[in-house]
Amino acid sequence: MADERGRGLAVNLGEKSGVVPIFLEVAPEQIAYWKFLFESYEELAIVRTLDRKKAVIVVLAMQDFLPDVRRILEEACPYTGAREVAPPANLSGDWLLSELET
Repeated sequence: MADERGRGLAVNLGEKSGVVPIFLEVAPEQIAYWKFLFESYEELAIVRTLDRKKAVIVVLAMQDFLPDVRRILEEACPYTGAREVAPPANLSGDWLLSELET
């Protein structure tokens, strides 16, 4: 699961915006699956691809929906082989978190 740095980032973002980032490493061919999965639950979470080659995605969950997002992850991760990882060292790019950190 995410390390201290990741939990710190999640706490800081949650306090500022109500958004909790959950970083996942998935199989490259499953990136679309994860996006579709969370899009099917309207307004539950947003999925952004951070690294296509390493297949690292971030699930941006609103604090209020975090228990529901965690339940989905608990069921889908073992099924797909995805696993939660620490945030990448370089979080630059236009995928929402950089805007929320300021």
